[in-house]
Order: sequence, then C-alpha cells, then structure tokens
Amino acid sequence: VKEGNNLQAREAMAFADTLAGMSLSEAGAALPHPLGESIGSIYKDIPHGRTMAVIYPEFMRFSAINAVEKFAKVGHLLNPRLATVPDQIASVKMCNEFDNFLKKINMWYSLQDLGIDLQRLEGLPAMLAQFTVHFTPRPANEEDIKTILKKANKR
Repeated sequence: VKEGNNLQAREAMAFADTLAGMSLSEAGAALPHPLGESIGSIYKDIPHGRTMAVIYPEFMRFSAINAVEKFAKVGHLLNPRLATVPDQIASVKMCNEFDNFLKKINMWYSLQDLGIDLQRLEGLPAMLAQFTVHFTPRPANEEDIKTILKKANKR
C-alpha cells in the first residue's frame, strides 16, 4: 500500500490473495463475503474490496466475543502493545485497530459513502441468515445482519 510501485511487494500481495481465495473455496466464507458479494450483485460498479471494508468492521465487533483468542492475535499484529493486555481486551481493541488500518489505507467507508441505499438491501438479511451458522464465529440471525448493515450505513 505504501509503495505502489514495489513490484516484489505487489507480487507477494497477489500470491497472498490467491492463497486467500483458495482457502475460501475450501473452508467457506464468513458473513462479510457473501454479504459483500450480494451487495456487489446489486451495485455492480462497487468493487468487492470496498464492500468488505464497509462490512468487516461491524462484523468484527459483532463476532469478537466468540473468537477472543483469534481476534486478540490479530490485535497483536496490528498493535504489538496489545500483547501486554488480556486477550479479552485485545480482541475488542483489535476492532479499533482495524478501523485505523482502513483509515490509513483510505478504505474507511460507510454504505452511504459508496452510494448504497440501505432499503435496496432489505432482502439480504433473511437470505443470508441461513448460511451464517456454519462459517461465522458468532452465527448471525436476520436481525443481527440488519443491525450490522445499519451500523455500516453511516460512520
């Protein structure tokens, strides 16, 4: 991100992206991916990465209590000082660190920022709630998904 002309770094990112795609195809995707893909099917001009940047912060806040150890590890990577606090605290603070990361790389968006009308997404929560049980740290029901979308609507 910092060095867009660094071909070695870009190659490493492309390889990491390929590995991520392979793992998604094998293990399935948590809620933000199908939600982002569904938004992209309605708003075809919005890249998948931007929908991820909108949905992931709220999804992580929703999920952090069910994946404390994993979220704490990510928190340690984003801010090594979080390694000095209990995992329960680090997992919650990781969400803010991720927000800061998105801001740093100019990917901090809301649904409104992208011109997405929340009313056009009304059918998605019911459709996706049935799939989140298997791939999400904290299963989300229809109301949970509505709440995630509402929180992502405006920042």
